[in-house]
Amino acid sequence: MVPRDGAERQLPRDPDGVEGLQHRGERVGEGDPAALRTALDEVQGQLVPEEGTAEWAVTARAEIDADVTSAAVQLADLWIDGGEPATAVAVCQAGLRVDRYCDPLWRSLLRALQLDHDHAGHALAVAQYDAVLADLGVQAAPTGT
Repeated sequence: MVPRDGAERQLPRDPDGVEGLQHRGERVGEGDPAALRTALDEVQGQLVPEEGTAEWAVTARAEIDADVTSAAVQLADLWIDGGEPATAVAVCQAGLRVDRYCDPLWRSLLRALQLDHDHAGHALAVAQYDAVLADLGVQAAPTGT
């Protein structure tokens, strides 16, 4: 339950205080792998689902989802660059559970699967990505995605 402050809903306070939250945000922004991984791990389910489609909750969810997918892209790219494509695949899949329409995550996933020599996984991901593009009314790129 999210407490009210008058007519406004307030998100729970960070246990480290505002300064701790800002410091973690800076570390995520700097591409700190530990901070990025923590950001992904902390996302479990939808923010305050009991609030449904209340405007404040929808806005907060969208902002958090954007931060999570951005962190996932950064972290996946760090794992790919570090020679750990299998770990990058797991990160991309976690990010895509948050936002299946995140194009940079799909591109990182496909790249990681190729680097990991997971041919079946790559073929499956291409088919899933093509389905997402079709949902959006976008023409799928020719093979080589």
